This record gives sequence, structure tokens and C-alpha cells, in this order.
Amino acid sequence: MPGRFIHRLVVSALLSLALPLTAAEHGHRRHGAHEHGAAAMNMVVEDNRLHIEFNSPAVNLVGFEHRPRNENETRAVMQAVAKLMLVDGIFVPDMAAGCKLSRVNVNTPLLQNKAVRDHDSHADFDGEYVYQCSDISKLNGLDVNLFKTFPGMTRINVQLLSATGQQAVTLTKQHARITLNR
Repeated sequence: MPGRFIHRLVVSALLSLALPLTAAEHGHRRHGAHEHGAAAMNMVVEDNRLHIEFNSPAVNLVGFEHRPRNENETRAVMQAVAKLMLVDGIFVPDMAAGCKLSRVNVNTPLLQNKAVRDHDSHADFDGEYVYQCSDISKLNGLDVNLFKTFPGMTRINVQLLSATGQQAVTLTKQHARITLNR
């Protein structure tokens, strides 16, 4: 058991060093790491669990990054959150692995009363998805259908950490599948 704890500690440390998705205060990203059209995704495959963190500038999902100014913009933010929460079809692990979603969490400062200040409007959407898999050894890949759901997204930079090492993959509309190196 101590070995498993140390393994998780090492995975967490590597993930935090190599795969930073940490948002600045109040859910904003610092301006230097913000690129329209691009999103970031981190994946950890460990034991029988697939853990995905997703981060995207709000403009990729709703077309703007400022506090919603009218009912249509508020509805667009709420619809984007709903689409990210209903992950059936967004992330599709290989069926043979028997992965079932056990936890999902989506956040954006655009739905908070103390939302993004207009002069500092680089709001993001952050999602966390945890899957429990009955046979993780049969997880050879994952289809990512975010491009179909959110046409404003052009690229997703993926960092993957598993027992076989670390991988970096860039997904596009034409190449939206992550293949695990085994």
C-alpha cells in the first residue's frame, strides 16, 4: 500500500510540474498562456482509472470571454457547461476497457457573480472527468469529439501520463484520437 501512495504522489507531482492547467485567481488564466482556438487536456491512466482535465479559453466554446451581457450570452455559457457535463460522446474511451464516468466537474468564472472584469477578460472553462474502467489494459485510445461540439476549437494540446511513460499529442479536427503507447 505505501508503494501505491508514493506512486500517486509521484504522478501528482509530475502532473503538476509537466502539465500545468492551474488557473490564476478567480478562475482566470494569465495572459501569456492564453491562445484562442487552442485548448489543453491532461490525462492520467492509473490503476483502473482514467482521469482527464480539460481547459479552454471561453471564446472557443461560446465566442466571447467577457461576463455575459445579455440573455443570449448567458444562455450560451449555460449551454456550453451543459454540453461539457453531458460527456457521452465528447470523450469516448475504447469500449473494451469498460470505462464508466464516475465524476465530472465543469467550472467557468462566467457563471459567477464576481465574474471576469471586462478589462481582464480571459475567462476559461475547466473540466475534470474521472472514469472507472473494468479492464484498463484494454484502453488503447480515446476519441475526443470536442471539435464537433465546439467548432471554435482548432487544436487541443494533450499531455498523457501512464505506467508506460509520458506522451504529448496535438489533436485537430482531422486527428481527434489519442492512442496510448503500450
